[in-house]
Amino acid sequence: MPQQGQQPYPPMPQQGQHQGQQPMQQGQQPYQPQQMMPPPTMGHGQQPAGGMGLPPPTRLPYSAYPEYNVAANSHSYQGAVSGLSGWNDPPKLKAPGGIDVDKILSSVESPEGVIVAAFTEAIDSVKGIVAHQPAQRQKVEDTERRIDGLFDRLASHKIDRVVLAQLLEVAQDLNNRDFANGQARVLKMMTSNYSNETAWLLGAKRLIELLRM
Repeated sequence: MPQQGQQPYPPMPQQGQHQGQQPMQQGQQPYQPQQMMPPPTMGHGQQPAGGMGLPPPTRLPYSAYPEYNVAANSHSYQGAVSGLSGWNDPPKLKAPGGIDVDKILSSVESPEGVIVAAFTEAIDSVKGIVAHQPAQRQKVEDTERRIDGLFDRLASHKIDRVVLAQLLEVAQDLNNRDFANGQARVLKMMTSNYSNETAWLLGAKRLIELLRM
């Protein structure tokens, strides 16, 4: 039997202490289970431990002039406009088939003069057909009236430059007596959207057909 003031053997566990558990020393913190922390949120340029992060965004210099703007170099608004080759350049006129309108019209001093002279000579040539082919008289006279309509539009400068360039090439074919090529050009013009020129275009087609007879 233990004496007064002597602890019993074995010692009794303290309140809240389970049997077999070591008694808590003075100043020792009580055990707490470790909590799992969520992974840190990473921004551009940050790298987690042991891994690779996202690359920082690339910032390109900006210029008010499109040709010096590196960021817009591959998507310049000028690239969507046909014929623009540089900053504020006027577009070059292109006729169907890709012919250079300005180059063709600048090759002669007066495109209208060349056209009138070539078609007048051609009309005079087909008038001789009537002498030995009277049945062609009506066709020749109708063709002449249509070509006169062409001359009126040329004199009043109502013909578009794109059409004028193509017509100049037809006139040069007439001067070179290359009727096959001239006829092909006229047929191509007739299939284009030249609604204001249909009357004389038909006359030009008939004129070349008469020259080929």
